[in-house]
Amino acid sequence: MNITSSFGAAGIGLAVAFGADFTANKVNPPARALIIEELSYSGGNFTQRLSPTTGPTMPGRWTAEVVRVLDGITYQLCAGSGDGVYNGTTDTYTASDWTGADCPALQPGDRAEAVWTFTDENGLQQSIGAILNL
Repeated sequence: MNITSSFGAAGIGLAVAFGADFTANKVNPPARALIIEELSYSGGNFTQRLSPTTGPTMPGRWTAEVVRVLDGITYQLCAGSGDGVYNGTTDTYTASDWTGADCPALQPGDRAEAVWTFTDENGLQQSIGAILNL
């Protein structure tokens, strides 16, 4: 084996090693994250519980929307966004408070969608979301 082949093999080995590490980090969830423990709708109210995986609290940004599909057309009933701090407590909101907008009376078959965005331990923006059929 000549010296060029040795350096080439070493370079490929490093590329594979770094590639494997990069892939593993992208597949595994971040160590610092939010977990959706509950999202439900009952009696005209949304109930949610989000918990951080590390520390007692985690700040995040939320977006929420409620839509209704009629004759194959999706109508946005209400939508909004804001900032929150999540600590594993259970919170209950009216539809208008949950979305941050004025909502009409919701009906069975309406769909609620929410996304929570937080910063992980590497400073990257991560998001989790949920869709709830009412």
